[in-house]
Amino acid sequence: MNEIVKSITDRYVKSLRYLLDAEILSDRKVKGKFKVNKSAHLVGKKLNHLAITETQMCLNQLFQVYVLKLIEDGYVEEWGPMKWEDYWGELSGEHLFVVESHISFNEIILPDKEFYGIITLQEEYKSKKGNYHLIFNFSLDDGSHTGSFRIAFVL
Repeated sequence: MNEIVKSITDRYVKSLRYLLDAEILSDRKVKGKFKVNKSAHLVGKKLNHLAITETQMCLNQLFQVYVLKLIEDGYVEEWGPMKWEDYWGELSGEHLFVVESHISFNEIILPDKEFYGIITLQEEYKSKKGNYHLIFNFSLDDGSHTGSFRIAFVL
């Protein structure tokens, strides 16, 4: 899995590579290990806790691990099964979007420490326009940050 995580995080600015490792727990659940050292929006200031920007970045990196499984399993009928490298090259930046995100901050997550997060697929559907939508629940750091988000493969 480290090779996959590296291929995902290599597309981010070095300071924003928060996902350290990931594990597919089931057909609907993925677990990730994170460490956030720098803020995406504070320049020259010490990060005292994770804010919405860092939380969303962690989720973005983790859901891409789940997307890998779907792509290789042929989830998007129009594309059929394909290797991660084929999707990750030309297609990924143009067809995968976060459509909505809801985050609750129940406790502070401190920077510079490792923590875990889990995303769980709750619902999936194909829209009238033919796009695939996936709705996830998530929990970071044992419920410190929780919520849901929806991503879409826009074809």
